[in-house]
This record gives sequence, structure tokens and C-alpha cells, in this order.
Amino acid sequence: MIIQPTKTITSLIGEIETTQQKTIHTGFNNSKEIGVVMREEIMQYHEAVKSSFPNTPEFMRILNDGYNVLMESLYNAILHGAKNTNDVSRALFIGSLGFAQGFFDGGDFFKQTGVEKYFEKEGPKLESSNIPEYLVHAGGNAGAGMSSIKAFSDYIDIDQKQGILYAINLVNKN
Repeated sequence: MIIQPTKTITSLIGEIETTQQKTIHTGFNNSKEIGVVMREEIMQYHEAVKSSFPNTPEFMRILNDGYNVLMESLYNAILHGAKNTNDVSRALFIGSLGFAQGFFDGGDFFKQTGVEKYFEKEGPKLESSNIPEYLVHAGGNAGAGMSSIKAFSDYIDIDQKQGILYAINLVNKN
């Protein structure tokens, strides 16, 4: 799937100067194979972002925050959304004010009504006592990945129609 930037993204990061699209084919036999793919994605992300911004403390913050979002989002997409059978698409949009990452895993999680409120900065905090049934998955830790993605993003945008999660990081959070 080709992931397109939303109006929210372009209004926050400015005119898009660089776009990176990637489809990750799943069906991994073990966690080592997932690790190899994750390292490749990290390197591509790092190269693209590092070449677009001056090396300042603000840049280092968004580089690291974006790295954490990438790791958690891809891991969740591969194991939970795609269930290691569907392809996972990711996109990186870089503008002068920051960047956005988009993730699509073929699942229906982000198409559900009400999911977006858990990603709003002022939205409900995910705790074991208030996790909705649709967030609970086998193996426990429901909501842990969502909390990380929320914590390491300046803004979250969800395209409910397409089922795409966008995590946005800005150089200056003013």
C-alpha cells in the first residue's frame, strides 16, 4: 500500500521535502529474521532523517523519539496487525519542521471507532483497569506499545478509513 500524507501532517511538518516508502514482507521463521529486517529499517530511517536536519539537541531528541516510534510500531505491526502473514507498509515524510512516519499492517485495529482517543495527548491513560476489550490481545501487555508510541510522538494522526497510524515528531514543540 502506498501511504499518503494527511493534511494534518503537511500542516505540522511543512512542505514535504523527502518521502521514503517501504513494504516489508512478513512470514518470518524466527525473531532473528525480524531483527535483521528491523535493523535495515532503522538504518534507512536514520540516514534519511540525519541528512535532513542540522545536528542540534532538538534534532537528537526527535531522531531518538522517532527511532522508538519506528521500533515499536513495526514490531506491533508485524506481530499483531499483520500477524506475521500480511505485508507491512511504512512511510517517512520529512519537512522543514519535522517528520511523520506512517504505518499500515492490513489489520483493522486503527479502523475501529474510538481508537484515536487513546492516542490523543490528553486522552485516557492506558492502565490495566481501563483497557477496552478490543485492545486486549494474547500474551498480555495490552496497550504497552500504544503508550510508547504516544509518549515518543509529538502528535498522532489516524486515518480510520484506511487503518493507518501516523506518528509526527517536530524539531521545535512550541
